[in-house]
Amino acid sequence: MDFLPIPQADDLSAEARTARAQLIESHGRISNLRAALLGHVPSFRAYLEWYTLKDELVAVIGERAVSLFSYAISDEYGCDACSLFFRRVLEGAGRTPTARPPASGTAC
Repeated sequence: MDFLPIPQADDLSAEARTARAQLIESHGRISNLRAALLGHVPSFRAYLEWYTLKDELVAVIGERAVSLFSYAISDEYGCDACSLFFRRVLEGAGRTPTARPPASGTAC
């Protein structure tokens, strides 16, 4: 993220400082990506909506399917960091992105 400046906590707007404090409280730390996005709170909030979308999708298609779908999108898009992240999620659950779905008739 060399092209996006990471603002210092003291330089953040009041809204961004509040968002930062909430993120630290819920996640314990802030990644460089999230820190950079705090420089523009609407972008930061849009990024965090991924978690809302993920939760809604999991309720419909299941955790494995969401991870597999996310891996496929990341891999096709060419995002090595993202595809590696989702590959590790799948492998941590005992699955691989190339494994076929269970034969029980469900995809998840």
